[in-house]
Amino acid sequence: MKLKNGLLICLISFIAAIGIASATPVECLNNSKHIAVYLENAQTVSHDPFCTSMFYEYNLTYLFNDTILSQDLSGIDLLIVPENQMSNSTAAIINDYLNNGGKVWFLNDPIFDENGNLQTTNRINILGNWSQYPINHAQRVYFNNTDPLLSGFPSSLRIQSSIESYTWMRAYSPRSGTISGFRYNVLMHQEYWDGNMLVKFENTTTGAKAIYSNPNMFISGGKTSYFDSNTASTLFYSLRDWILGFESNTYSVAVTYPKTDKILTLTIDDIHGSDNEIQTTSSYFRMKKNLAYSVPDTFFIIPDSDTTKKGLNYLSQFGDTHTIHPHGVDWTDVNTASSSNVTMFEDIINDATGKEDYGFYSFRFPGTTGTIPAFQIFADLGYSISSNYGPFTGMGSIGDELSNNMFFPKQKILYNKKTNLIELETPTRYDINTDTPADIYTDNINSLQYFKNINFPANYIIGGHIQGVMENPDMVSNISKVFVYTTQNLDDVSYESLETIAKYNSGIKNSTIIATRNDNNTSIEITTQQPISNFTIKLINNRNLITADYDGAEIYEDKIRYKNGFYYIYHDVDPGTHTINITDTGVPVHSFSMSSDSGVAPLTVAFNDTSIIKSENLSWDFENDGIVDSTEKNPVHVFEKVGVYSINMTVSSSDGSFSCIKTVTVNPFTSDVLNKLYWFLYKHLSKFLPTSILT
Repeated sequence: MKLKNGLLICLISFIAAIGIASATPVECLNNSKHIAVYLENAQTVSHDPFCTSMFYEYNLTYLFNDTILSQDLSGIDLLIVPENQMSNSTAAIINDYLNNGGKVWFLNDPIFDENGNLQTTNRINILGNWSQYPINHAQRVYFNNTDPLLSGFPSSLRIQSSIESYTWMRAYSPRSGTISGFRYNVLMHQEYWDGNMLVKFENTTTGAKAIYSNPNMFISGGKTSYFDSNTASTLFYSLRDWILGFESNTYSVAVTYPKTDKILTLTIDDIHGSDNEIQTTSSYFRMKKNLAYSVPDTFFIIPDSDTTKKGLNYLSQFGDTHTIHPHGVDWTDVNTASSSNVTMFEDIINDATGKEDYGFYSFRFPGTTGTIPAFQIFADLGYSISSNYGPFTGMGSIGDELSNNMFFPKQKILYNKKTNLIELETPTRYDINTDTPADIYTDNINSLQYFKNINFPANYIIGGHIQGVMENPDMVSNISKVFVYTTQNLDDVSYESLETIAKYNSGIKNSTIIATRNDNNTSIEITTQQPISNFTIKLINNRNLITADYDGAEIYEDKIRYKNGFYYIYHDVDPGTHTINITDTGVPVHSFSMSSDSGVAPLTVAFNDTSIIKSENLSWDFENDGIVDSTEKNPVHVFEKVGVYSINMTVSSSDGSFSCIKTVTVNPFTSDVLNKLYWFLYKHLSKFLPTSILT
C-alpha cells in the first residue's frame, strides 16, 4: 500500500537510510523449525484437524501413541496437541518433555484418554483442575492486557458465537503464580474463578514454554468462533511468535495461499473430455464467459474410450484437467485397488493426448468408495490432493462444533504415517443431490456465510457435475448466481484450480522461508527449487502503510492488498534464493487525533478520525471497557473524573473490525509538580485503597 508522490514517506525512508544505527536483526519467521503434532487417533485413516492450515508454511511431523514413545523429542522446537484425547503414557512423556525445556501448545484440552474416557485426575502437571462452562454470545471474556502478548487488547470482549457450546477450562487462583516449576499467567478468562481459557507457562531456567487454549478463540467465522478474524488472528500469531521465540510486540509474518487466505474452486464431476461434450456444455461456458472475472474449473476426468485430445484441449481452455476420477474399478476391493489400475487410467489419457505423462496432480474416487489401500496407492504414485468427503463433512452443517475447520486443507494420514496427500473437502451438497436447481444456490450461499470470515488458508469447493451445473439450464443459472453473490460479498477470494493449489502447496512445503526484522524493515528470504506463482506474505496486526520490493525491484500497489486489517504482499518467485523487503512507513492506515491528551478535570476533548483508508462505521469507547460510548465520526467527550483513559476507536467496514488506541490523562491539578506527586501516590496507594477514594 503506497502513497503516490508521498513526501512524508520519502522523508521517512530518507531518515531511515541515513539516520540512527540499526539494531541487530531479529527472526520473526522460520519454517525450518521442527514442529510436531500429536494425534491420538487409532483410526487407519486420519486427518490433521487444524495445524495443516494454522501452521501452513511448516512441514509438520506427526506423532502417535506408538511413535511418540520411541521419538527423541529433544530436536522438536514445538509440540502441538490439537485434540482432546491423550493416552496416559503420552501424558507422562509430555511432562518429561516440558521438564527438560520443551515447548507444548495445547490447542485443545487433553481431558480424555485414548478411549474417550474423562480423566478426573490431572495428568499434565502444569494444568490446573478442570471445569466446564457454556460459551455463548451473551457472555464476555476478560483479557489480561497488561501482559505484553495482549498489548493493545481491550480489557474484555463480548463473545461472537451464534450457538452455545460447552468448553473445557482450568482453575488457577490467583491468576498468576507458579505451578510445577513454571511461572503461569492467565491471559483470558470467564467471570468464574475457575473459568480460565487461555494460559501461558514459562520456565526461564530451562527455556520451557507452554500454552493452554482452545481452537474457537483462534478460528473465526464459525458458529462457535469467539472473535472476528482480526482479533482471532492477532491473538493466535502473538502466541505463535512467543512460543517459537520470534520477535513479538509488533506485527507478525506468515505465509498464506496465493493473494489471500481464501480460495474458491468449482469442480465438475463425471466429465470424459469427449468430442460430444463440447456441444452439450456450450451454454455453461457461455455463462462463464459473461462473468466479470475468471473462474477456472477443475474437471474430474473419467478416462474412457470416448476421451479425445480435442475434448481435453477444449476443456483446458476453461480450467484444470489434471484431476483423475477413476470409474469402473471397485476401489473397496484390495485386489482391484492396485497401482496397475491407476496406470491403466493414466495410459488412456496419455494415449489420447500423445503425451508420455499427462501429469495428474489430484484424484477423486467415485462417491465415497475409496479404501485405505487405494489412498496409499495414489499417495505413493505422487498425487498430492485428495478431493473427497473427509471426516468433517458428510454434507452436514457448517461451523458448529467443528469451529469452521472443515474449510481447512488437511494432511491425510494413513496407518499413522504422513502421506503426500492433502485432503480438500466439499462442504455442501452436490448439484445432483439437490431437490431443486435453486438448492445449489441456497446451499452454497448458506455455507459461504461461514467461509466469508475465516482467517487461515481455507478452501471452498463447489461440487458440480456435467449432468448438473453444465447441462441443466436451471442449474447453470443458479451456479451463475453463486458467482455473482461471491463477487459482491467475498471480494477477498481467489478463484483457483486444484492444480494451482497442488503446485503452490508443493512449492511452499519444499522451500526454506526465513524472515527477519530490523527497525522498520522486514526481510523475507525464500530459497526454492521450483517456481512459485504469487508467493504470498501475510502481515498480521500491521496498522501502518508499507512499501515492498522483490530483490530490490519495487512491488507495486496491484500486488499489495490491505484487507480486514491484514496485508497480503505477493510476487512470482523463481528457483533460487530471493528476498522480499517490506518497509513500515510509520504512517497509520487508521488513526485519530485529539484536541488534547491531558488536562484538568473536567476535560473536554474533541476527537477526529484521520484514517487514510476511510471506514463505513466508527465506534468510540472512551474507557476501553468494551462499551460503545459514541458512533459519531468526530465526537466530543467530557472526562469528568481524574484518571488515565484508554480511547479505543474501532473501525468497522466490509474488511472487518480493528482498533486504534490512545491515552488521555485527566489530572487533578494545574501544577505539573503536584500532578507528578499525585500519580506517584496513586500508583502505590491504589494497591491498598479503593480508587474511588483517590479520584
